[in-house]
Amino acid sequence: LCLALMLAFSGMISMFELNRMGRNTRDLLQSSSYSMALSKRMLDAVQEQNTSLLRMIVLDHEQPDPSFVKARDEFESALSEATQTVKDRAELDSIYLSRAAYNDLVNTYFDDTKNTDIAWFTQMYETVYLQLTSSIKNHMMTSQHSLLTKASQLRNNAYRAITPSIITLSVMILMVLMFAYLLDLYYTRPILSLPLIHISEPK
Repeated sequence: LCLALMLAFSGMISMFELNRMGRNTRDLLQSSSYSMALSKRMLDAVQEQNTSLLRMIVLDHEQPDPSFVKARDEFESALSEATQTVKDRAELDSIYLSRAAYNDLVNTYFDDTKNTDIAWFTQMYETVYLQLTSSIKNHMMTSQHSLLTKASQLRNNAYRAITPSIITLSVMILMVLMFAYLLDLYYTRPILSLPLIHISEPK
């Protein structure tokens, strides 16, 4: 009875831990998926800004293109949402710094469009653009690496969660085997070793 209670208790603990890890795993996957979606939104928005700006330079537009303004607002929205999801804002510092350099350079184009041309685009703008896209991609890679690390921790926690049940079950099996051995040694064998007594029938 005691062994059965121990097994039931350890099973309850294991079930509780497994359920908790299941919730943690689900939250982890949802958080990772949302983070990747936000990073993709930022990357798409920057690429749309890049296309719009190139079009404005080629067509000699002095005012921001509507698609450029829309893409810029989309980038800011995605970055704001990403800031709210991370535990430490330092994780996004490289994106914030690259974005500031990118916006400063783009603003110089709108301040003086006459002095900006394809050479400015390829020699100055392209550098800050690549820095911004690289910072976003690095953040995506960091998020994936963090996911793998947390997944490995959850796997180790799963092993620890089922360990009490395995130990209790092993002890129960060992006790049953010992009981069967002792029963055979001190009860079954002595009975089988008793000499047979033949009782003759009366004539």
